[in-house]
Amino acid sequence: MGRLIAVVGSFALFAAGLYWFTSNLKEKHEEDRLLPIGYGAVAGGELEVNIAVTNFMIQEDPPPPREDHASTWIDWLPQHFILKDSSGAVAQWNKQGTSQLIAGVDAGIAEFYITTRIKAGEKYTLEYIPDVAAKHRYRYEFRGWTNGPGFERAALKLVKR
Repeated sequence: MGRLIAVVGSFALFAAGLYWFTSNLKEKHEEDRLLPIGYGAVAGGELEVNIAVTNFMIQEDPPPPREDHASTWIDWLPQHFILKDSSGAVAQWNKQGTSQLIAGVDAGIAEFYITTRIKAGEKYTLEYIPDVAAKHRYRYEFRGWTNGPGFERAALKLVKR
């Protein structure tokens, strides 16, 4: 009888712990997204910005394949990364294989980097949309660095559409 009580008690304790653990888990889209961002030196009132794009980010909503098996990055980038200045003008992204502004260890497992130029001291809003069909996106507001070059791991906050 004592053994039965011990087994039932152990099972109840295990079930309670499992319930507590799973009730405290957040869905992946509810967490902040950390994004490695590198800032270049200011020249002529502007600076270069680099963002590391990982394979995990691409796999969430990959670009559709073409008949020639090439990727459609020109269409994919502006759907997933939107950078606007304070007047609402949208920056144009360029794709490159390496970055002089983000060290490999800081980039994580970067598939490639996206780059653009921004004005030093101006306010910007970066939106990252992991899956265009989903109803969530992440937002980060910042000012163009005036004392670059530099690096930060920006925490993009979840925003509902």
